[in-house]
Order: sequence, then structure tokens, then C-alpha cells
Amino acid sequence: MNEQVGEFEITGWSEQPDDTITVYAKGVTPSPPFNGTITAHVLRRAIPRYMRLPCVREMHDASRAVGKMLKFSPLMLVAHIVDPIAVQKVKRGVYTRLEIGGRVRKRDDRVIQDIDLTEVSLVDRIDGSCLRAVSEIEA
Repeated sequence: MNEQVGEFEITGWSEQPDDTITVYAKGVTPSPPFNGTITAHVLRRAIPRYMRLPCVREMHDASRAVGKMLKFSPLMLVAHIVDPIAVQKVKRGVYTRLEIGGRVRKRDDRVIQDIDLTEVSLVDRIDGSCLRAVSEIEA
């Protein structure tokens, strides 16, 4: 079962000549985390597997591919958004976050030890059960 495991706030975007945009987002670490936490170390291990097929979805809908990840780190995401409706939603402030999700493979108490990242989605608000992306300990 996939879980939302991280949240990144969209901090800006830049227009591209072909009417697409590049979106910039920074990691958010509210305190306390809802359902647990994932450390930067664990996230760094999972990123290369995800970046083999770095699709960006819309509102966690697997059938709505809207772009591709260009850069992925525990503290920052950069995505190229090509879907014209998603572009407008980012520009108008409807989509304010990128959330990452995946299948948790190992959890120790409230700390994720291993994960397969399976998605990055543009979202309008955070998922209430969202686990937090970068722990304050390792950030």
C-alpha cells in the first residue's frame, strides 16, 4: 500500500518558451510529524530508483501524468510541468505543494527505514496523513 511520505512547498516557477513551466519546491518539516518521519538519508537512498521513471502526477491520480522530475533531493524538487491545465493551476496558486509517496518497506516505530518511492504529485493541499519528508535530525 502506498503512503504519502513527504511534502514540498512550491516556492516559485519559471515559464519556458513552449508554454510549459519549471516548478521549484522546498522540503517542509512541520513538527510534530503526523504518522512518522523519513530521514534525509533514507530518502537519498530511494531517489535513484524513482528517477529512472520520474513522472509527476496530478492529485495522486495515476492516470494523470502532468510532467517529469528534473531534480530530486531531500530538500528540493524541480519539476517540468507540461500539461496546460496543471500549468495554469500552478500559476494561479491552486496547486501549492508537491507530495511524494511510496511503499514503505521497513518502519521502526515511527521512523521509516526503507521505502520504494512511486510518485510525486502536484496537490492543492497536504494529505492529513502525510508523513514528513526531511527529519529535523538529518536535514
